[in-house]
Amino acid sequence: MLAAFKARGLRRIFGVPGGESSLDLIAAAGRQGVDFVLARGETAAAMMAAVTAELTAAPGVVLTGIGPGAASAVNGVAYAALERAPLVIITDAREPGARTPPHQIFDQAALFAPIVKDSRRLRPEDGARVLEELLDFALDEPQGPVHIDLSAEAAGTGVSTGVPTGVAGASRPPRAAIREGVTGDLAAVAKLLAASRRPVILAGTQTRAAGVAAPLRQFAEALRCPVLTSYKAKGVLADGHPRVVGHFTGARAEFEVLEHADLLIAVGLDPVEVIPAPWRNEAPLLALSRHPGPEFPVTPAARLQGPLVDGLARLAEAATPSDWTQSEIAALRERLRGALGLGGDGHTAETVIQAAVAAARAAVVDAGGGPW
Repeated sequence: MLAAFKARGLRRIFGVPGGESSLDLIAAAGRQGVDFVLARGETAAAMMAAVTAELTAAPGVVLTGIGPGAASAVNGVAYAALERAPLVIITDAREPGARTPPHQIFDQAALFAPIVKDSRRLRPEDGARVLEELLDFALDEPQGPVHIDLSAEAAGTGVSTGVPTGVAGASRPPRAAIREGVTGDLAAVAKLLAASRRPVILAGTQTRAAGVAAPLRQFAEALRCPVLTSYKAKGVLADGHPRVVGHFTGARAEFEVLEHADLLIAVGLDPVEVIPAPWRNEAPLLALSRHPGPEFPVTPAARLQGPLVDGLARLAEAATPSDWTQSEIAALRERLRGALGLGGDGHTAETVIQAAVAAARAAVVDAGGGPW
């Protein structure tokens, strides 16, 4: 198992061991040169593994004990599901007929079913193949968590086929990365772009993939149009880029800022990034995504799906400079900042954050429901 994880780029695993199979996995990690990070709680371990997956593009792995330990990780697994992070949660399990304290036994697969893409028990006879399928599934679009039940008996049984030996730095791409070409109604896309004089780009989490930022920037500069990024896509274009207006969440203030847009171009935007509220802009939506779907609050007028680098290249071919002026884009930026500003006497949360950014030149802020 650890050889398979390492072949996908894994460098560390997280968890709270409960004995049984988790101890075997920790020992195997040491032999494979993979670090084990002991967490204070299972939820924290799952979140750290999920964020590590987002940062490295390798699947995150979290280990828990049986029963209560597995249940304690649910919030972290839900985070991975909502944030589209490829997480593998491995829970201790008991073989049928094993002597187990009754208070530790419940259906762990049923517990995770609503929030994982798949849940399987690994067995020696087909575990190597099933593990590869689960890793593919976690990394396939839309990415997300998968669950593995693993008993100590199964963990301690050798397998002879199906597990890649792997070497340091080796990786196996997910199936989504192997898909070829861009599909969709190219004629409809070209018609929308040709008719638009005031388009706006809404960049989402999928634009964080390797190699996407540069063609996204080139497309925005070819259109000479405003760009809003989701929270997850913050940084794909620098905040100081002259085309960047701010963030898009689907809130009223953003649609009021974009009331003069005649086309919204969603590039890699996932509906989980958008507030579940009525779409307030009447401009048509052009959606570019790495995978089929997703379902937006409004039906897109046209779609393209496939590798974003290729899709952005197709869009750039049809792009012509818009009618937006740089002064208009700057005014939109100031208008959105004003709409989101906090009033009050003396220091507010906003002034404190501004002071911290000025002093540190960078800051990360969380405000309960999400980042600012």
